[in-house]
Parts: sequence; structure tokens; C-alpha cells
Amino acid sequence: HLDTEAPIRNPKASSPLADELPLHVASLEDRAMAALVDCALTLAAFLLFSAVFALCSTSLPHGRVATIGAAVALFIMGLLYQLLFFTLTDATPGMRFARIALCTFDDDNPTRPALRGRIAALLLSALPLALGFLWAVFDEDSLGWHDRITRTYQRSYREP
Repeated sequence: HLDTEAPIRNPKASSPLADELPLHVASLEDRAMAALVDCALTLAAFLLFSAVFALCSTSLPHGRVATIGAAVALFIMGLLYQLLFFTLTDATPGMRFARIALCTFDDDNPTRPALRGRIAALLLSALPLALGFLWAVFDEDSLGWHDRITRTYQRSYREP
């Protein structure tokens, strides 16, 4: 049995139709509007949290400790916002407002693990001075690093 060759397995190729169809990527303006709505909702939740924290606390932090604590709390709230909506639904309120949804390169709906993996890819795009997001401006398909990594993109469902 050791002398026999292992069967050659062909890697699963994407369908030829998926390679020929153009991606219906949402415009940068629609994606920016969705991000702005999501950021506004996250900021409103953060301000409400901060007000409740200030009312319930007997001594408030100040200076550098307060600034770092607020930045960490805002980051965590933004991350929880994304996790909440990508775990329970398939779009954030900003995406629904802009009429865009996530779609795979094969024109399917992404799975829940793929949606959560997109959050990690978003963090990777944001880390080096947001270069992963800026890449979408120069990319021929208007896709960022997180889109290419997860093989998903924001598709527009606006009527032309």
C-alpha cells in the first residue's frame, strides 16, 4: 500500500460563472453612510453609559486615566455592537439604512462564522493607520483588505 500513489485531489475551483459576473459593490458613499450611522449609534450608547457611570460613581477618574478608560470603553462598545448584530442578524442598522448587505464573492449569503471573522479582518484593516480601508479607494473593485481576506463585500441593493 505504501507504493501506490495518493489520489490527486483537485482543489475546489470557484464556478466559472462567479468569475465572469461583476461584483455589485456598494459605492464608497453608501458604505461611509452606513459606517456613520453605526458610529453615531455606538457613540450614543457610549454617552448614555458614561452618564450612568458618572451618576453612579462617587469619585470620577480624571486626567490620563479617564481618557484611556473612555477610549477602551468606546472601543469595546464598538466591538460589541458589531458582534451583536453579526451574531443575531446579517446586517447592522447602518447597513440597513444604506440598503447594503454582505455577500460572498460567489454571490451567496455569508455564514455566521464568516460574519464574525469579518470583524477580526476589520480590526486588521484598521490597525495600520486604517490602510486597509484606504485601500478600497485605490482598488479596481473598491474592496478593502477585510473584503479580500474574508471574500465578502458590501453589496448595494439600491435601485438605480
